[in-house]
Amino acid sequence: MSADVRKGDSGNAEEAWDGLGMLSAGAPIFERDHTTYLGGRMILSSGEAVFDQPRRVDAPLKQGLTVALTLSGALTYRIDDRPPVVVRTPSVSLIVAAAAHRREQVFEAANRICYLMVHLDPSLIEETFGMDFADLVAATEAVAGMPNPNFLSRTPDRAVRGVASKLMTSPIEGFARPVYRMGKAFELVAAALEQHMPGVTRPRPARSIAEAEQIRAARAILIEEYSSPPSLAALAARVGLNERKLNTGFRQLFGLTVYAFILEHRLQRAHQMLASGEISVSEVAYRVGYGPAHFATVFRKRFGFSPRELR
Repeated sequence: MSADVRKGDSGNAEEAWDGLGMLSAGAPIFERDHTTYLGGRMILSSGEAVFDQPRRVDAPLKQGLTVALTLSGALTYRIDDRPPVVVRTPSVSLIVAAAAHRREQVFEAANRICYLMVHLDPSLIEETFGMDFADLVAATEAVAGMPNPNFLSRTPDRAVRGVASKLMTSPIEGFARPVYRMGKAFELVAAALEQHMPGVTRPRPARSIAEAEQIRAARAILIEEYSSPPSLAALAARVGLNERKLNTGFRQLFGLTVYAFILEHRLQRAHQMLASGEISVSEVAYRVGYGPAHFATVFRKRFGFSPRELR
Protein backbone atom coordinates (compact mmCIF):
# COMPACT_ATOMS: atom_id res chain seq x y z
CA MET A 1 0.00 0.00 0.00
CA SER A 2 1.33 3.44 -0.86
CA ALA A 3 -0.02 6.91 -0.22
CA ASP A 4 0.90 10.24 -1.74
CA VAL A 5 0.22 13.13 0.64
CA ARG A 6 0.35 16.83 -0.15
CA LYS A 7 -0.70 19.71 2.11
CA GLY A 8 -1.25 23.29 1.02
CA ASP A 9 0.23 26.09 3.10
CA SER A 10 -1.94 28.85 4.51
CA GLY A 11 -2.86 31.38 1.86
CA ASN A 12 -1.57 29.34 -1.07
CA ALA A 13 -3.41 30.86 -4.03
CA GLU A 14 -2.19 28.57 -6.76
CA GLU A 15 -3.54 25.14 -5.88
CA ALA A 16 -6.78 23.70 -7.20
CA TRP A 17 -8.92 21.21 -5.33
CA ASP A 18 -7.10 17.98 -6.13
CA GLY A 19 -7.60 18.13 -9.88
CA LEU A 20 -11.30 17.41 -9.46
CA GLY A 21 -12.45 20.92 -10.28
CA MET A 22 -14.04 21.65 -6.93
CA LEU A 23 -12.07 24.85 -6.43
CA SER A 24 -10.10 26.77 -9.02
CA ALA A 25 -6.62 28.22 -9.03
CA GLY A 26 -6.60 31.54 -7.24
CA ALA A 27 -8.90 30.42 -4.41
CA PRO A 28 -7.41 31.35 -1.03
CA ILE A 29 -7.03 27.88 0.44
CA PHE A 30 -6.46 27.96 4.19
CA GLU A 31 -6.12 24.25 4.85
CA ARG A 32 -5.86 21.34 2.49
CA ASP A 33 -5.05 17.65 2.67
CA HIS A 34 -4.83 15.51 -0.47
CA THR A 35 -3.99 11.82 -0.32
CA THR A 36 -3.99 9.15 -3.02
CA TYR A 37 -4.05 5.44 -2.32
CA LEU A 38 -3.89 2.22 -4.32
CA GLY A 39 -1.99 3.57 -7.28
CA GLY A 40 -4.03 6.77 -7.44
CA ARG A 41 -7.33 4.94 -7.77
CA MET A 42 -8.58 6.30 -4.44
CA ILE A 43 -8.43 10.02 -3.66
CA LEU A 44 -9.12 11.35 -0.17
CA SER A 45 -9.28 15.11 0.15
CA SER A 46 -10.39 17.67 2.71
CA GLY A 47 -9.97 21.38 3.20
CA GLU A 48 -11.58 24.80 3.31
CA ALA A 49 -11.56 28.02 1.31
CA VAL A 50 -13.22 31.44 1.20
CA PHE A 51 -13.97 33.39 -1.98
CA ASP A 52 -13.90 37.19 -1.94
CA GLN A 53 -16.36 37.29 -4.84
CA PRO A 54 -18.66 34.79 -6.60
CA ARG A 55 -16.65 32.25 -8.55
CA ARG A 56 -17.62 29.84 -11.31
CA VAL A 57 -15.48 26.76 -11.81
CA ASP A 58 -15.63 24.66 -14.99
CA ALA A 59 -13.78 21.36 -14.89
CA PRO A 60 -14.11 17.75 -16.07
CA LEU A 61 -16.18 15.35 -14.01
CA LYS A 62 -14.00 12.33 -13.37
CA GLN A 63 -15.18 8.85 -14.24
CA GLY A 64 -16.05 6.78 -11.19
CA LEU A 65 -17.80 7.22 -7.83
CA THR A 66 -17.37 10.37 -5.75
CA VAL A 67 -18.73 11.02 -2.27
CA ALA A 68 -18.53 14.72 -1.40
CA LEU A 69 -19.42 16.01 2.05
CA THR A 70 -19.95 19.80 2.11
CA LEU A 71 -19.92 20.92 5.72
CA SER A 72 -20.39 24.68 5.24
CA GLY A 73 -20.79 27.24 2.47
CA ALA A 74 -23.15 27.63 -0.48
CA LEU A 75 -22.81 26.48 -4.07
CA THR A 76 -24.69 25.26 -7.13
CA TYR A 77 -23.66 22.25 -9.19
CA ARG A 78 -24.35 21.53 -12.88
CA ILE A 79 -23.39 18.58 -15.08
CA ASP A 80 -23.19 19.32 -18.81
CA ASP A 81 -26.25 21.39 -19.77
CA ARG A 82 -28.62 20.02 -17.15
CA PRO A 83 -30.41 22.37 -14.74
CA PRO A 84 -28.19 23.37 -11.82
CA VAL A 85 -28.64 21.70 -8.43
CA VAL A 86 -28.46 23.83 -5.29
CA VAL A 87 -26.25 22.16 -2.67
CA ARG A 88 -27.55 22.91 0.83
CA THR A 89 -25.11 22.43 3.66
CA PRO A 90 -24.43 20.27 5.43
CA SER A 91 -24.88 17.80 2.58
CA VAL A 92 -23.52 14.49 1.39
CA SER A 93 -23.50 14.06 -2.38
CA LEU A 94 -23.15 10.86 -4.36
CA ILE A 95 -21.82 11.40 -7.89
CA VAL A 96 -21.57 8.48 -10.34
CA ALA A 97 -20.13 9.03 -13.81
CA ALA A 98 -19.66 6.24 -16.36
CA ALA A 99 -17.53 8.57 -18.49
CA ALA A 100 -15.94 12.00 -18.25
CA HIS A 101 -18.37 14.94 -18.46
CA ARG A 102 -18.28 18.70 -18.00
CA ARG A 103 -18.97 20.05 -14.54
CA GLU A 104 -19.73 23.60 -13.46
CA GLN A 105 -19.79 24.83 -9.88
CA VAL A 106 -20.69 28.30 -8.68
CA PHE A 107 -19.52 29.41 -5.23
CA GLU A 108 -21.04 32.40 -3.46
CA ALA A 109 -18.90 35.27 -2.16
CA ALA A 110 -17.82 35.51 1.49
CA ASN A 111 -18.75 31.89 2.18
CA ARG A 112 -16.42 29.51 3.96
CA ILE A 113 -16.45 26.26 1.99
CA CYS A 114 -15.46 23.27 4.12
CA TYR A 115 -15.38 19.88 2.41
CA LEU A 116 -14.42 16.22 2.60
CA MET A 117 -14.24 14.12 -0.54
CA VAL A 118 -13.55 10.50 -1.50
CA HIS A 119 -13.22 9.42 -5.13
CA LEU A 120 -13.00 5.80 -6.32
CA ASP A 121 -11.94 4.77 -9.81
CA PRO A 122 -14.23 2.22 -11.57
CA SER A 123 -11.42 -0.35 -11.71
CA LEU A 124 -10.97 -0.13 -7.93
CA ILE A 125 -14.69 -0.69 -7.37
CA GLU A 126 -14.70 -3.74 -9.61
CA GLU A 127 -11.47 -5.31 -8.33
CA THR A 128 -11.95 -4.56 -4.61
CA PHE A 129 -15.67 -5.20 -4.21
CA GLY A 130 -16.29 -7.70 -7.02
CA MET A 131 -18.96 -5.31 -8.30
CA ASP A 132 -19.54 -4.50 -11.96
CA PHE A 133 -19.34 -0.70 -12.16
CA ALA A 134 -22.13 -0.83 -14.76
CA ASP A 135 -24.40 -2.24 -12.04
CA LEU A 136 -23.74 0.79 -9.84
CA VAL A 137 -24.38 3.08 -12.81
CA ALA A 138 -27.71 1.35 -13.52
CA ALA A 139 -28.76 1.51 -9.86
CA THR A 140 -28.06 5.24 -9.54
CA GLU A 141 -29.84 5.90 -12.85
CA ALA A 142 -32.89 4.17 -11.40
CA VAL A 143 -32.74 6.17 -8.18
CA ALA A 144 -32.18 9.47 -9.99
CA GLY A 145 -34.69 8.66 -12.71
CA MET A 146 -32.43 9.93 -15.48
CA PRO A 147 -29.47 8.79 -17.58
CA ASN A 148 -25.94 8.81 -16.21
CA PRO A 149 -24.07 10.82 -14.95
CA ASN A 150 -26.02 11.13 -11.72
CA PHE A 151 -25.79 13.58 -8.82
CA LEU A 152 -27.68 12.77 -5.63
CA SER A 153 -27.52 15.03 -2.56
CA ARG A 154 -29.02 14.72 0.91
CA THR A 155 -28.54 15.97 4.45
CA PRO A 156 -25.98 13.58 5.99
CA ASP A 157 -27.39 11.11 8.48
CA ARG A 158 -25.78 10.07 11.76
CA ALA A 159 -23.70 7.29 10.18
CA VAL A 160 -22.22 9.60 7.53
CA ARG A 161 -21.53 12.36 10.07
CA GLY A 162 -19.84 9.91 12.44
CA VAL A 163 -17.42 8.54 9.84
CA ALA A 164 -16.73 12.02 8.46
CA SER A 165 -15.85 13.30 11.91
CA LYS A 166 -13.28 10.53 12.39
CA LEU A 167 -11.80 11.19 8.95
CA MET A 168 -11.51 14.92 9.59
CA THR A 169 -9.75 14.43 12.93
CA SER A 170 -7.83 11.21 12.10
CA PRO A 171 -6.82 10.44 15.71
CA ILE A 172 -4.36 7.67 14.75
CA GLU A 173 -0.82 8.64 13.81
CA GLY A 174 2.34 6.81 12.74
CA PHE A 175 2.37 3.71 10.56
CA ALA A 176 -1.30 3.01 11.26
CA ARG A 177 -2.54 6.40 10.01
CA PRO A 178 -2.79 5.64 6.25
CA VAL A 179 -4.43 2.29 6.96
CA TYR A 180 -6.93 3.97 9.28
CA ARG A 181 -7.75 6.76 6.82
CA MET A 182 -8.15 4.44 3.85
CA GLY A 183 -10.46 2.20 5.85
CA LYS A 184 -12.55 5.16 6.99
CA ALA A 185 -12.72 6.44 3.40
CA PHE A 186 -14.25 3.12 2.31
CA GLU A 187 -16.59 3.29 5.31
CA LEU A 188 -17.73 6.79 4.29
CA VAL A 189 -18.51 5.54 0.78
CA ALA A 190 -20.51 2.65 2.24
CA ALA A 191 -22.47 4.96 4.57
CA ALA A 192 -23.24 7.37 1.71
CA LEU A 193 -24.38 4.55 -0.57
CA GLU A 194 -26.64 3.19 2.15
CA GLN A 195 -28.16 6.61 2.84
CA HIS A 196 -28.83 7.41 -0.81
CA MET A 197 -29.90 3.94 -1.90
CA PRO A 198 -31.17 2.07 1.18
CA GLY A 199 -32.18 -1.48 0.43
CA VAL A 200 -31.36 -1.18 -3.29
CA THR A 201 -30.15 -4.58 -4.43
CA ARG A 202 -27.40 -5.07 -6.95
CA PRO A 203 -29.08 -5.35 -10.37
CA ARG A 204 -29.19 -8.76 -11.99
CA PRO A 205 -30.08 -9.60 -15.57
CA ALA A 206 -33.75 -10.13 -16.27
CA ARG A 207 -34.87 -13.66 -17.09
CA SER A 208 -34.55 -13.17 -20.84
CA ILE A 209 -33.52 -10.54 -23.36
CA ALA A 210 -37.15 -10.15 -24.46
CA GLU A 211 -38.34 -9.64 -20.89
CA ALA A 212 -35.57 -7.10 -20.25
CA GLU A 213 -36.77 -5.11 -23.25
CA GLN A 214 -40.34 -5.19 -21.95
CA ILE A 215 -39.17 -3.89 -18.57
CA ARG A 216 -37.14 -1.11 -20.21
CA ALA A 217 -40.23 -0.20 -22.23
CA ALA A 218 -42.17 0.08 -18.95
CA ARG A 219 -39.51 2.41 -17.55
CA ALA A 220 -39.71 4.59 -20.67
CA ILE A 221 -43.48 4.86 -20.22
CA LEU A 222 -43.06 5.90 -16.58
CA ILE A 223 -40.54 8.60 -17.52
CA GLU A 224 -42.79 9.91 -20.30
CA GLU A 225 -45.95 9.88 -18.16
CA TYR A 226 -44.42 10.54 -14.73
CA SER A 227 -46.93 13.23 -13.71
CA SER A 228 -49.85 10.84 -14.22
CA PRO A 229 -48.40 7.33 -14.44
CA PRO A 230 -50.45 4.24 -15.25
CA SER A 231 -51.29 1.75 -12.51
CA LEU A 232 -49.07 -1.29 -12.14
CA ALA A 233 -51.76 -3.45 -13.74
CA ALA A 234 -52.20 -1.07 -16.69
CA LEU A 235 -48.44 -0.73 -17.16
CA ALA A 236 -47.95 -4.49 -17.10
CA ALA A 237 -50.68 -4.94 -19.70
CA ARG A 238 -49.14 -2.31 -21.98
CA VAL A 239 -45.76 -4.06 -22.07
CA GLY A 240 -47.12 -7.61 -22.14
CA LEU A 241 -46.09 -8.84 -18.67
CA ASN A 242 -48.02 -9.80 -15.56
CA GLU A 243 -47.70 -7.55 -12.52
CA ARG A 244 -45.46 -9.86 -10.52
CA LYS A 245 -42.96 -10.33 -13.35
CA LEU A 246 -42.89 -6.62 -14.08
CA ASN A 247 -42.33 -5.53 -10.49
CA THR A 248 -39.77 -8.26 -9.75
CA GLY A 249 -37.91 -7.73 -13.02
CA PHE A 250 -37.98 -3.95 -12.59
CA ARG A 251 -36.27 -4.24 -9.21
CA GLN A 252 -33.71 -6.70 -10.58
CA LEU A 253 -32.87 -4.49 -13.55
CA PHE A 254 -33.07 -1.00 -11.98
CA GLY A 255 -32.76 -1.60 -8.24
CA LEU A 256 -36.19 -0.15 -7.35
CA THR A 257 -39.80 -1.27 -7.44
CA VAL A 258 -42.08 0.41 -9.98
CA TYR A 259 -43.70 2.52 -7.25
CA ALA A 260 -40.36 3.61 -5.75
CA PHE A 261 -39.05 4.55 -9.20
CA ILE A 262 -42.09 6.75 -9.94
CA LEU A 263 -41.75 8.53 -6.59
CA GLU A 264 -38.02 9.18 -6.99
CA HIS A 265 -38.33 10.30 -10.60
CA ARG A 266 -41.09 12.78 -9.74
CA LEU A 267 -39.09 14.29 -6.89
CA GLN A 268 -35.90 14.55 -8.94
CA ARG A 269 -37.82 16.35 -11.71
CA ALA A 270 -39.36 18.64 -9.10
CA HIS A 271 -35.92 19.41 -7.65
CA GLN A 272 -34.65 20.39 -11.10
CA MET A 273 -37.59 22.69 -11.78
CA LEU A 274 -37.36 24.36 -8.38
CA ALA A 275 -33.60 24.87 -8.75
CA SER A 276 -34.16 26.73 -12.02
CA GLY A 277 -36.13 29.39 -10.08
CA GLU A 278 -38.52 29.91 -13.00
CA ILE A 279 -41.63 28.12 -11.67
CA SER A 280 -43.59 28.53 -8.45
CA VAL A 281 -43.71 25.75 -5.88
CA SER A 282 -47.42 25.18 -6.49
CA GLU A 283 -46.91 24.90 -10.25
CA VAL A 284 -44.06 22.43 -9.77
CA ALA A 285 -46.26 20.34 -7.48
CA TYR A 286 -49.03 20.15 -10.09
CA ARG A 287 -46.59 19.36 -12.89
CA VAL A 288 -45.23 16.32 -11.08
CA GLY A 289 -48.67 15.10 -10.04
CA TYR A 290 -49.05 16.30 -6.44
CA GLY A 291 -51.20 18.73 -4.52
CA PRO A 292 -49.05 21.48 -2.94
CA ALA A 293 -49.44 20.30 0.68
CA HIS A 294 -48.65 16.65 -0.03
CA PHE A 295 -45.80 17.68 -2.32
CA ALA A 296 -44.17 19.74 0.45
CA THR A 297 -44.33 16.75 2.81
CA VAL A 298 -42.80 14.16 0.45
CA PHE A 299 -40.19 16.64 -0.83
CA ARG A 300 -38.97 17.45 2.69
CA LYS A 301 -38.87 13.76 3.59
CA ARG A 302 -36.75 12.99 0.52
CA PHE A 303 -34.31 15.93 0.51
CA GLY A 304 -34.30 17.15 4.11
CA PHE A 305 -35.57 20.68 3.37
CA SER A 306 -38.80 22.22 2.08
CA PRO A 307 -39.43 23.15 -1.58
CA ARG A 308 -39.45 26.86 -0.66
CA GLU A 309 -35.97 26.60 0.82
CA LEU A 310 -34.69 25.62 -2.63
CA ARG A 311 -35.99 28.82 -4.23
